[in-house]
Amino acid sequence: MRKKLQDGELTFQWALDFITELANHGLKHIVISPGSRSTPLTLAAAAESRIEKHVVLDERSAGFLALGIAKATGNPAALICTSGTAAANYFPAVIEAKMSGTPLLILTADRPPQLRAIGASQAIDQIKLYGDYPLMFFEVGEPQADQEDFDRLHLLAAQAYFTSKNENGPVHLNFAFRKPLEPSAEYLQSAIDSRNSDKESVKPPALAVHKERHNSFQFTDIIVNIISNAARPVIIAGPSATTQSYRCVVELSEYLSAPVIAESPSQLIPLIEKDHLVFGQDAFLRNREIREELKPDLIIRFGDQPIGKGLELYLKHHKDVYHILFSTNTDWQDATLSVNYRIPVNPEKIHLEAISLNPSPDWLSKWQQYRNRFAGFRNHLFKDGAKLTDGLIFHTIGQALSDSSNIFLSNSFPVRDLDLFAAPLRGNHAYFVNRGASGIDGIISNAIGATIASQKPGVLFIGDLAFSHDSNALLSNKFLYGKQTLVIVVINNHGGNIFRMLPVYQHKKYFETYFETSQEVSIPDLARAYHIGYRRVQFLSNLAASFKDLSSQSGIQILECITDADQSMAQREALWNIG
Repeated sequence: MRKKLQDGELTFQWALDFITELANHGLKHIVISPGSRSTPLTLAAAAESRIEKHVVLDERSAGFLALGIAKATGNPAALICTSGTAAANYFPAVIEAKMSGTPLLILTADRPPQLRAIGASQAIDQIKLYGDYPLMFFEVGEPQADQEDFDRLHLLAAQAYFTSKNENGPVHLNFAFRKPLEPSAEYLQSAIDSRNSDKESVKPPALAVHKERHNSFQFTDIIVNIISNAARPVIIAGPSATTQSYRCVVELSEYLSAPVIAESPSQLIPLIEKDHLVFGQDAFLRNREIREELKPDLIIRFGDQPIGKGLELYLKHHKDVYHILFSTNTDWQDATLSVNYRIPVNPEKIHLEAISLNPSPDWLSKWQQYRNRFAGFRNHLFKDGAKLTDGLIFHTIGQALSDSSNIFLSNSFPVRDLDLFAAPLRGNHAYFVNRGASGIDGIISNAIGATIASQKPGVLFIGDLAFSHDSNALLSNKFLYGKQTLVIVVINNHGGNIFRMLPVYQHKKYFETYFETSQEVSIPDLARAYHIGYRRVQFLSNLAASFKDLSSQSGIQILECITDADQSMAQREALWNIG
């Protein structure tokens, strides 16, 4: 039985029990944004020594920082904020977590019921604030002293943690607190001391409420027959939300002697045997005749929807072909409407013994021919590069990366340009992208979170608009300074150049003002304001040395690259028209 607690004591103990249970189940990171109504949760997090705490002023940035931690670890990170618009600022990260299949716990503080819907300060309707994006929503209610209520709270922690972890997505819990929000200093310290000495309070994780995903997949007879009858199978690996094991893809490609089109964010490039690895597909698969020549009789896909235009056209072109998708995401991930069989598991091992082989003798060599032709053309394109272009940045820095580092790619051109201009990169790199909703918001915060959690150096490729959009994230440099290095390569091509691919580009009168939207932000002044290292590069001759210099220093480092937008587009178009 619990002794009778005063209001502030009960509120704190309620929050402490919940956070303790999360730690028991394996929670390692909590990202906290300062606020009053969330005081009980914040104090409880501060008291839990097994959890690493990160304090981030801007809730939108905090959401993406937590998302980066989750992507790097494969385990949920938790967010804590106060009531009102603070919670609303998590929404972009919640959407990305859902659509990319990334585990995330959102713990929002709220006003008690008697202060809702009467105009009370900082009180908004937080019930199902994020709509249907969370896998689970629970209105926790106000703290209650009965043991039965505490037992339910403990179970809720397990439900939230394992739903997020096992089903890969966000979970939202809304905590109502009334004042007083904190206990006395004496009670706070005594609760922490007694908890640390009470072996009962720190217990092994309880039995998971939800079962883990299966570690293997036994093919049905239908799937076995489809694969066994294929003479021209092709394997496509799209982005993966976390560093999940896809060794099964390697085994399957070798067993079937199949080409593997592995986009960099799939994490697969270092694992695939050189003869089986295809790159340059976003260039040569844009050509209709080549798509027809490389017509498969089976498409096997892993991961999320592919990024490149060439693959999109290829999948649409061959809708009449059997298409099997191994999906680790609860979303369907079939933007081309071409999937016949969706298998919602992560198969760490595929039972190959059930599959018979029927290979076409020249199938793999055809893909190798186009891959090698692309590589030769790309090398020739960069042979006499004078002006600094977007492509030369990826090509040059890609060769200068350490063997094992994190690579972060902002949306728009960077997430496409890496594979077009640099892949396949040497080294065992981990790749991070936000392809769930494919927004430009929060990528710097995301990169900082993943760098914190992985404890590995990283490089972020980002355009000038996306950099300005998330510049508040630079406040979090304190988490990396003296520990790890994150080099932010800002590709300053003076605005949203990806819009140049659209027909509206022909309307120059409106294009520059309403679409390209070049900014006048002084990046060196921003770097000085945040006490961050900075280099500016305008010529290719200085690029590699500047990148190497910044990579040797800790904390966030900014490398601003001034590129020629017209020449950059000309290089892309030259590769796209290689067919």
